[in-house]
Amino acid sequence: MAYLQNSFVQVLLGVPQPDDIHVIWSRNSADFPIGQINIERLKKNRHGYPFGLVLEHAFVLITPSEVFQKLNPEPTGPYQIVSWDEAVRPYQAASGFEITAHRRVRG
Repeated sequence: MAYLQNSFVQVLLGVPQPDDIHVIWSRNSADFPIGQINIERLKKNRHGYPFGLVLEHAFVLITPSEVFQKLNPEPTGPYQIVSWDEAVRPYQAASGFEITAHRRVRG
């Protein structure tokens, strides 16, 4: 989370650019309603952290329809290129499913 907060800005999901990071979230409470996730507000020192949110998966956009993702969380785990739909499909039934998009801050 700190890496996203320090190196990226959150952008609208419908305006994709190559290298955007898409993050898939689920919820185990209603602390943050659908559409209200803003990574700038997800600070560890804020009351209620982590706000019932679960960061399920993240991937890098290559094109509007292709993504680069790790197959598992192991540091040396394999990577793959799949369609955006294929990357998202396993999480769509998750409680409170939501996707946010993040673009690297160029400095």
